[in-house]
Amino acid sequence: MIAKGYYDYIFAGKGASASLVLIELERQNLLHSKRIVIVEPNHESKSSKNFCFWTDENGEIKRNLAPLIQHSWCKIHLNNGKQEQLTPTSYNHIPNSIIIEKANEIIQKHNIQTVRAEVSETGTDDQGNFVLIEGDKNYGKYIFDSRTPVLKKTEWNQTSLLQSFVGWVVELPNDKLDVESFRMMDFNIEQNQFTQFVYVLPFSDNTALIEVTRFGKEVIANTEAEAIIEDYLKNQFGPYKKIGVEQGCIPMSNASMDSLGGENTINLGARNYCLKPSTGYAFKNMYGQAVEIVKRIQLGQLNLSTNRNHEKASSGRFAFYDSLLLIILHLWPSYGKKIFSRLFAKVETKLILKFLDEKTTIPEDIKIFSRLPIGIFLRALSLYFIKSKAFRPFVIICFVSLLFCLSNFPDTRNIVGYTALIIGMICVGLPHGAVDHLIESQTWDYKKAPRFIGQYLLLIACMGIVWFLAPTLALITFLVYSAWHFGQADVRQWSISNFLTLPWGGTLLLYILGTHQIETSEILSYIAGVEFPFSISPFAIAPWIFFAVWKRNVPLIFTVCWLVLSSQLPLLIAFGTYFIGQHSITSWGHLKKHIQLDNRNIWIHSLPFHIGAWLILVLFFMLWPMIQSEISTSYNAWGIFFIFISCVSFPHVIFMNKLYQKP
Repeated sequence: MIAKGYYDYIFAGKGASASLVLIELERQNLLHSKRIVIVEPNHESKSSKNFCFWTDENGEIKRNLAPLIQHSWCKIHLNNGKQEQLTPTSYNHIPNSIIIEKANEIIQKHNIQTVRAEVSETGTDDQGNFVLIEGDKNYGKYIFDSRTPVLKKTEWNQTSLLQSFVGWVVELPNDKLDVESFRMMDFNIEQNQFTQFVYVLPFSDNTALIEVTRFGKEVIANTEAEAIIEDYLKNQFGPYKKIGVEQGCIPMSNASMDSLGGENTINLGARNYCLKPSTGYAFKNMYGQAVEIVKRIQLGQLNLSTNRNHEKASSGRFAFYDSLLLIILHLWPSYGKKIFSRLFAKVETKLILKFLDEKTTIPEDIKIFSRLPIGIFLRALSLYFIKSKAFRPFVIICFVSLLFCLSNFPDTRNIVGYTALIIGMICVGLPHGAVDHLIESQTWDYKKAPRFIGQYLLLIACMGIVWFLAPTLALITFLVYSAWHFGQADVRQWSISNFLTLPWGGTLLLYILGTHQIETSEILSYIAGVEFPFSISPFAIAPWIFFAVWKRNVPLIFTVCWLVLSSQLPLLIAFGTYFIGQHSITSWGHLKKHIQLDNRNIWIHSLPFHIGAWLILVLFFMLWPMIQSEISTSYNAWGIFFIFISCVSFPHVIFMNKLYQKP
């Protein structure tokens, strides 16, 4: 059981990443007179693991970890049978057992407490940073968390695969191995509809690790891997004796991880995105993180900023490259062999290793990609764009551009525009607001149904009464909560600051209305007896372009562009395009993620309230002119429609606000 008290360092897990931090703390003499505890679970992996990394001979990692390095290779054996010199770069091998052994020496030297237990939670309260162990909180100045991460549900730009491997350490009766040369990705094996290759790491002239690796959605079975290794050994080396086994599985994912902890809880290893998504290499990143952590401890600057990213995987062009390759390996795994084989055949290995270290320049990236089969990457790029948040705004730009080009044919433009809006209202415009009954519990509770329906109708009626008694107040209220509601959906969709909810929502709503001052005033004069007070220039939204470019937010850039174009279209088409094409579909996606149903089932669940909304609309058109004692004109009809929208959206905004308050 852990001794109660306050610790300087608490390690949640004692894997390679935690051991590297411990080794670096020892190297910098930061363990003396410290209270330290290492908490690791009762279960331990029985299979050995090996870590490999490349570096220049004078690299810091090579110098500092030299006593742990068991083997180094300065040449690589390529698929075409040729060898390539890597000097001054070397490929280095450290068994995980050596790292753990070194960590254990440090543990014994400094009498560090170790506890067999599960850490269920890390966090911060008014007493400090804590780990929760068997229901008890134990506090520490710094907490290092290397537990297995939990991947969040993948988003549009995220793909998850597995890198599974089985390796044998073999002894060959004859001295057939070049101890200076290793095989990195030998694709001369059956692919079996996956991307599969073999590593050969010679430890001496007659012993080596022969390892088969699979990139794919399924873990390679032991029997399948052993058959591949046996066949490979028979064809490449002849007789052998198996003297050791390695087995494991590494996630290949650019998905976000649920890894937040307390203020000074530092995530380590895979928990801190040290695994490169497209290759699974992690050791150099883990070492670099350990060095940075210890350096910040020395300077007294260690805090959450040490975590590279707390809510999502890395960004930038290399993350984009990783995403494209993951798409290819996920959807078209048979292309993996072609891509990697051509890469090593056409590009110098040292440049490839520099690229994998994410240290190449853009011209070097272009040189590398120019040697690859461009067609499959274009397919992946197309799919990436289609699934991206920028695709729908791009489609809206195309739709609005078509209507803009039909400006000289107003009848045709109106037929196309209004037909699209009617279809949109039926498919998603009204249905997206007709599943509020599922927001709380994701299921329909028949016992609570009458109360829910009664509350909903009461809120609709209240808004209708306000329109009847104080139309100007109703109009202002409608504009404010609409701006807030639109802004909430958009800032969530684009992952921008919540502080921009009302500024963005208010800007776009006033922009759409103000760029159509005459049409807006005709409607407002009917529903509230007022006119829109000013006209807005189509370019008044330009500051948001600068903001979007500054933030590199492509969906927002596209949205601002089509809003400028829509300012030249009729008001109802402009507003309907935003309401259906942007807001309703965006909200539908958020509801789908929350409710965990597919589009068809959500639409079916929406049907009773969807039909009810149309019935309420019919009642509005029948009763409102009678209440107002006026004869409806075409714009009066649109005025009634907007009153209807304001009434039915009032409770919807309240329920959606509850959803958007959730993390």
